[in-house]
Amino acid sequence: MEQKLRKALTDVAEEYNFSDKVRMKSKNNSNKRKRRHLQVRYYVAAVSLIIGILFVASPDVRSMTEEWTTQVFHIDISSKKDFEIREGYVYVDGVKTVKEEEYKLALYSSVYTDEGYVLQETNHKEIVMQNFTEDHLGQQFSTIKDAMKHVDYHIKQPTVLPEYLSLDKIYVNKDQATHISFKSDSNKDLSINVEERSAKEGYIILDDVEKIDIGGNGRIGKTPNKYWDTDSNKPAVNAEYALTFIDHGVQYDLFGTNLTKEELIGIAKTMK
Repeated sequence: MEQKLRKALTDVAEEYNFSDKVRMKSKNNSNKRKRRHLQVRYYVAAVSLIIGILFVASPDVRSMTEEWTTQVFHIDISSKKDFEIREGYVYVDGVKTVKEEEYKLALYSSVYTDEGYVLQETNHKEIVMQNFTEDHLGQQFSTIKDAMKHVDYHIKQPTVLPEYLSLDKIYVNKDQATHISFKSDSNKDLSINVEERSAKEGYIILDDVEKIDIGGNGRIGKTPNKYWDTDSNKPAVNAEYALTFIDHGVQYDLFGTNLTKEELIGIAKTMK
């Protein structure tokens, strides 16, 4: 029972994971002038499933539930009452919520076109965001060998890396999902997410997809990377490559920053 509850919690949490994965819903409003006014009312996301779990699950599950719900913000846009931006953060009813840049990025959606990704401003009236921190990634380890003591599967890792990449951080969360990051001094980074999955679960959404001969169901494609352009001081988007494959029931998702398709495939082929 507890495992089912834990999975349900994780599924809910994943809906709000990372600032780029923002879920929005629209409200009909015929008065176009109201679009120029903002009101943001702060709510801790109250999901009936989670409320029930708080009273019946183990202390460990309750702790995870409280951690997620205190970090999820429901922002309803209609006027400027009780809403302000200061010191780089959005404050609602005096409560510090998400970063200003993350909030403004959430008002745009990425659209894939023949010319690449472009940003389009939305007409959505509500946004739900999670204030994501490194603490959500789980327990940190210094080596893959140490991390594998806390999971029920073998973690493949690159055996050959470009000379500019070096291991940065390794995390394992409560659901035995592993996150590995590699950094460089040249703005070329790599992150690898590892998790047990069936062949029918959890593929990342990609554009311009190509099949590759790596593991099972290997694919590589483009994914949008929304960011705040400090030069123009406005939202921007570019395309990054991502690669996914499954090996013995374990899914590997590789996300590159300023890495070419060939570089990402080359790294994946060395994973053992």
